[in-house]
This record gives sequence, structure tokens and C-alpha cells, in this order.
Amino acid sequence: MDSMPSKVELFEKGYNCCQIIAVYLAPVCGFDAGEIKDSFNIMCDTCGGTCSTLRGGTYCLTAWAKKQGYDHDQTRALVDQLYDAFRKKHGGILCKEIAKNDLMVCAGFVDTVVELTKQLIAEEKTV
Repeated sequence: MDSMPSKVELFEKGYNCCQIIAVYLAPVCGFDAGEIKDSFNIMCDTCGGTCSTLRGGTYCLTAWAKKQGYDHDQTRALVDQLYDAFRKKHGGILCKEIAKNDLMVCAGFVDTVVELTKQLIAEEKTV
């Protein structure tokens, strides 16, 4: 199995923070990151709004929940947990307030979303 490329390698290849989320979470959530890379590009074009890493994490978590047969309310509860934990760790969810266009800060947000999403999925699997 090939090792996962680093965030820096992906940033250098032109991936944005949301697309990196797709690369890291695709194997966990059961989809091909290459298939959604282009659609994830638009999420970073709206910097200033909700952090793109959260939007990417939401997509991945929702895709996973759908494959598990979760209904809307169950899925929404998982997404709310992701947002709440992110907000608690970083003091907000709006890109313009928490990142201030600092790429290294965004790299930390990638780590947070990947870690939290994997944790939520692992917890759900044990329920």
C-alpha cells in the first residue's frame, strides 16, 4: 500500500485544504478522492465563510453516514458534533476569523477535521 502524501506535498501539487480532506478521508469513508477533487475545488473559492476543511469533512462524514443507512437526523447529529468539536478547539468556524489566510493554520485545520471525522466514525462503529 502506498503511503499517504503529506499535506505539504499536496499543497505543492495545487490541492486546497478541502481537497486534502478528501484525500485523507476517502479511504475511511469509502469513496475515490480523485472523483470528487474538482467538485471540492469550489469549496475553497469561498474562503471567508465556513472553513473549507469543515465543509469537506461534512461531505465525507455525510457520504459515510449514507452508506451506513443513517437518516437525516442521525447524519445531522454527527455533523453537529464535528462542528462543535472544531469550534471548541479553534474558537470558531469562519475562515476569515480563524485562519486569516495563513496556509499553515489551514494545515492544522486539516489535521483537526481528519482526526475528528475518523474519531466520530470509529465511535459510531462501536455503537
